Amino acid sequence: MKDMKKVFLIVCCILLCGLTGCKDKQENNNGNLAENYEWLPSAKKDNEILLYDKYDQRIVSYDKSKHLVKEKNTTQNYMQFEFNDLETNIYTTGHSIENNYKIIEKENKTIKTLYEMKENEAIFPLAYQNEDNMYFLKTTYNSDGNEIYKERVICQFELKSKQLKELKYTQGLLVSNGVIVDDILYFTVYNEVNDNYDLYSLNINNIDKVDLISKGLVTGEVYNNNGKLWVSNKSKIYDYEDNSIQFPKEILNYFYFDKLLQININNEGDLELTITNTTTKNTKSTFDKMVDVRAENHNIYIYTLDEITELN
Repeated sequence: MKDMKKVFLIVCCILLCGLTGCKDKQENNNGNLAENYEWLPSAKKDNEILLYDKYDQRIVSYDKSKHLVKEKNTTQNYMQFEFNDLETNIYTTGHSIENNYKIIEKENKTIKTLYEMKENEAIFPLAYQNEDNMYFLKTTYNSDGNEIYKERVICQFELKSKQLKELKYTQGLLVSNGVIVDDILYFTVYNEVNDNYDLYSLNINNIDKVDLISKGLVTGEVYNNNGKLWVSNKSKIYDYEDNSIQFPKEILNYFYFDKLLQININNEGDLELTITNTTTKNTKSTFDKMVDVRAENHNIYIYTLDEITELN
């Protein structure tokens, strides 16, 4: 069971969901048919908040007193997608067959729609710096449901104006992952010929120029570790400028100030969070049965099925 869950989580963590499943109407845990699948949870009581279940990739309502997930839409192929950022409340939501993708904002009690995509489009979080600098990956599909790769493009979303702006010099690139370091958007592009990834950069103050800076990355994940670009291979995440500075790679990896937060599957098949000091490389804490981890004002909040923990 552990291996099955681990495979499932790895597949779900791929940025672009494949067109899987079937078109048959399906029921979720609240009895809603697929035609009504788009509902998202709300926090109905004072002791409830909205979290992001990192295992199922779905927003849930969570009881802070009982440490329980109260409500979750489990419709097959309908999920929410997060940035690699522990502070933002911006997500996207959509169905891998029906589409109906949206950019949404998770507030404390409710969810607000910020932008709706066209019927044949999907949108996925790519890189987040702040509410003024967030980037998404837009994909477009033909009538058969197959992606039109030449139309894949990075988009900048302006929260105040609710405008989605395509970065035309990225159109047609098989972009997979991205991160912002200072004023540079770094993103990886899948190289079909070599079955690896090329690394590109784009100055967010000059979006009319895209530079290829490296070839041959084994995997596409990229990270911002305290203002430095980190890249990855199948087993390690490491400093782009000095690959001797590295950490083991887990399924999910988040940097937050002097901490590396990593999520994996434990022996019981539950999510396990490990927090490591990036300076000393000492493991500070480990948490099992994890639902979500959030950060705000240098504090980290861990929500599990047993407890809520705050770390400074």
